Amino acid sequence: MKNWMDYGGRRIKADYDAAREMVEQQAEADEERANMIGAMKAVAEGGGIWVGRQEGGLYNLVLFNSPLSGSTLALPTTEITAEAVRRRIEKSDSEFRKRRQ
Repeated sequence: MKNWMDYGGRRIKADYDAAREMVEQQAEADEERANMIGAMKAVAEGGGIWVGRQEGGLYNLVLFNSPLSGSTLALPTTEITAEAVRRRIEKSDSEFRKRRQ
């Protein structure tokens, strides 16, 4: 009887811990998807063309292209807003126009 109870107690705890871990992982995945969708929306509203994300290094970056020059631009994920995308594109396009003259 003791072995069954000990085994059963560990088994229930192991199942609970595994379920809790799965729920936490799902919550993290949901948050990640929400962040990705928010970044994609900011790029679109800011006039950019979505490229993707780059993780690692000093910053995680959102990558997007300028419609005028095709240049790939980046902003840290912590700074991604439609206005920040717009400003980055305007700065890049201004430099692009100067080089073409």
